[in-house]
Amino acid sequence: MAAEAMGEISANDVLRRKARAGLEERKARLMSAARAMRLSLSRAAETLFELAVSVSDVFEEQLSQEA
Repeated sequence: MAAEAMGEISANDVLRRKARAGLEERKARLMSAARAMRLSLSRAAETLFELAVSVSDVFEEQLSQEA
């Protein structure tokens, strides 16, 4: 019986790890470039300057060399 219990525990651990890996893959697919930029700017401000920064919007603007 003890061997069966150990087998069940390890099988559950394997299933948990597979489920966690699937969830991480799904989260990675949901990350847009704009969201990644907002999160990275917030983390950099916290890590480097200990500032709580919230980036609400990211936009791209193309300027000519003259500007």
